[in-house]
Amino acid sequence: MGCFFSVTQLFDDLHNGKEFVKSKTLIFILICSIIETFFCLQVAMADTGERQCLHILKESGQHSKAYEGYRAAIAKHPKSIPLVLDFIELLIGMERFDESCNLLEKIKPEDINALNDNDKRRISLLKAQILVKWEEFDTAISEIEPFADSKDDQLLIADIYLMGGQWRKSLRILGEVEGSVYYTPYERDLARKKIANIRRHYAPRINVDAGTVDLKGSGAIPWSSISGEIPIYKNNRLTTTYLWMDGGDFFSVGIMSGFSRKIPVELLLSITDDGDAGASFKTTFNPIKKSYVEIKGYYNEVERELTALMDEFSLKKGGFFRFDYEFSDMLTGSCRYEYSDYPQGDMNILNIGAIIDQQLSVKKIVLYHTVNMLVIEGHEDEDYSDEEDDNRAYIAKHLYMPSYTFRLSYPVSDEYYSGHVAFKIGMGYLFGIDNEGFALSPGCFFDLRVHGDVGLTGGAEYRLDEVSGKGEWRTNVGVEILY
Repeated sequence: MGCFFSVTQLFDDLHNGKEFVKSKTLIFILICSIIETFFCLQVAMADTGERQCLHILKESGQHSKAYEGYRAAIAKHPKSIPLVLDFIELLIGMERFDESCNLLEKIKPEDINALNDNDKRRISLLKAQILVKWEEFDTAISEIEPFADSKDDQLLIADIYLMGGQWRKSLRILGEVEGSVYYTPYERDLARKKIANIRRHYAPRINVDAGTVDLKGSGAIPWSSISGEIPIYKNNRLTTTYLWMDGGDFFSVGIMSGFSRKIPVELLLSITDDGDAGASFKTTFNPIKKSYVEIKGYYNEVERELTALMDEFSLKKGGFFRFDYEFSDMLTGSCRYEYSDYPQGDMNILNIGAIIDQQLSVKKIVLYHTVNMLVIEGHEDEDYSDEEDDNRAYIAKHLYMPSYTFRLSYPVSDEYYSGHVAFKIGMGYLFGIDNEGFALSPGCFFDLRVHGDVGLTGGAEYRLDEVSGKGEWRTNVGVEILY
């Protein structure tokens, strides 16, 4: 803009009748000013065209080419702050947070003051995204608060408030986007989907579930539970559960904390109707990219999986470890280990497997292929090993089972709420015991959102193995209500 100011000032001076240089000198100055103005415009147009090309590379996922392109462009135009901000956006998308932070720190305060409001807001939002990654949530929110009531970048601002633990404020911002004609139909639709997703994960809720485990020759074991969940301080949640099973009652209260941190923690305290107190601790985290780790320890927790093989309400002590790694978009490896100590004995359970998911159609029908190797090593207490009752607790001493399961998942969803119906058949071969033989396990499961705030879950599974020759039915149904 300085190019235009010099010419304007010159004509003002002429109009006011001031004495200047001779006419030839005046013409020379005018020509130089025009050339300078033309050159400035050409540089600005070239800068804009280059930014557009680099933006296309960035948005199309060609990050390596875009990275080299931005570095070369900044070398030619080191004072172009908007170009640097574009580069920082790319670096954040590539998770190169240290490098992006270094570039932000190099922008001088006087350069920031000379920027327009749009670029000033971009700088604050970029800083906030880096701070969120570093878990400095309060500082991140302080960066975006001056722009919280602006009309631009509201979807990103809502995401930062959510990650910072202020899900209610995120909902308010998204609600304003959804109801305003200022935004495009795409932005309003995306806001509506984000609202549905936030409510499903953070809104208070009540769950009621019931089911039976029916083992041939041993009768049915019914169970039912009711649980509630309410949000407390930021994104933490308080939970309560009452579980009734044939033979005992179980009540627990817990807190799920750290939902805005890398390592969330779940603490649970429990007690049975016989006065047996218990506790459990669980945490999940991602030690490396594309990985998932879950660690859990428990004392006097109710056994849910093996109850059909137990003749009594059974509590267990022990721990659980799980590690998953995503090798590709289609292949995920998994390793799970659990140690459980029962009144009747103890078991070490190791399960190593892999899951391949196959997209069957544009309707997002997915076929999952799962291959597992199950290894169980156990020890039965002598007080129980002498019993002759066929319905007594079962402790596997040596059990091995390779298995293959395929599961077909069919999406059942409306515009904003997702659900699915799944069918599966599991096949395995049991050996390492006195008898050996095949095992079969077909089943059907569903998770549906029948209303915006009401969900329905359930399923049925039949288990049969040649070793015991006993079929086992497992059925359950549940309802979830958000309020």
